[in-house]
Amino acid sequence: IQSHLLWNVFMAAAVGLAHEVNKDFVLFHLSTLPHMLLGTAASLLLVFRTNSAYDRFWEGRKLWGTLINRCRNLASLAVTNMEDPTRVVPLVAAFAYLLGQHLQGEVRMSTMPIKLQDSELREIGKGGNVPYRVAAMIREEVRGVGNNGEFPASAVRVSMEEDITTLVDVMGACERIVKTPVPPSYSRHTSRFLSVYAFTLPLILVDKEGLMVVFSVLMITWALFGIEEIGHMIEDPFTNKSVSLPLRDYAITIHGSLEELVGHKLTE
Repeated sequence: IQSHLLWNVFMAAAVGLAHEVNKDFVLFHLSTLPHMLLGTAASLLLVFRTNSAYDRFWEGRKLWGTLINRCRNLASLAVTNMEDPTRVVPLVAAFAYLLGQHLQGEVRMSTMPIKLQDSELREIGKGGNVPYRVAAMIREEVRGVGNNGEFPASAVRVSMEEDITTLVDVMGACERIVKTPVPPSYSRHTSRFLSVYAFTLPLILVDKEGLMVVFSVLMITWALFGIEEIGHMIEDPFTNKSVSLPLRDYAITIHGSLEELVGHKLTE
C-alpha cells in the first residue's frame, strides 16, 4: 500500500498548500454528501472482499485439520491391523509433504524427508498429480486387508478406504481453492473505487482542517488500503508466503505423529 499512501499524501499536501493560497477556490467548498454516501459503499465492498478472502483462508485451514486427523487415523489402523505397515505409514507421511508442495506449484523431492522405496520413488517421478499417485499407492497397499471377508478385518479395510477417500477429497477441495481465485474484475473495481475516493478526499476535508488534512488523509488511506491489502494477502492460503498457511509445518506435525506411532524414524 506504500504507493497509495505516497500519492494520496502528496495530493493532500498539494491541496492543503493551495487552500492556504486561495481559500475561496470553488473546489474547496464541495458538498460532503457524496463522500458520505460513497463511504458506505466502500465499507460494504471492503467487508465483502475481506470476508470472502478469509472464508478461503479458513476453509483451507479446516481442510488441513481434516487431513491431519485422517492421516493419523489411517496410519493407526495400518499399524494395528496390517502384518507389515512399513510401506503404508511412510506413504501417508509423504502424502502430506507432497500435497503441500503440489498446492504451491512445484513438487521438490529433495525437500521431502520421508524415506521411500526405490520403486515408489520411480512411480512418483513419473510426474503428473503426485499426491493423487501416492494416494493410489496407499490404496493398493491396503487392498489385501480383510480380503477374505473375515470380520473385523473387512470392516477395518472399509474404514481405511474411507480415510484414503477423504485424503483425495481434501486434495480436490484444496485444488479448487487454488484454481478458483477471487474474480479479478471485483478486485480491480474495489481498488479503483478506493483510489478515486481517497484521491478526492482532501478536497472535502481541507476547508475544515487546512494543512492538517495531510495527516487525516494519511490515516484514512492507511486504514482503507490496509484492509484491502489484507484481503489480497490471505485469499490464497497455500502460497509459500509468511502470511499463508504453514503447510510444511502441518506436514511435520503429521510426520511426528506417525513416527511416535511406529516407534522409529521415517527418514531412515
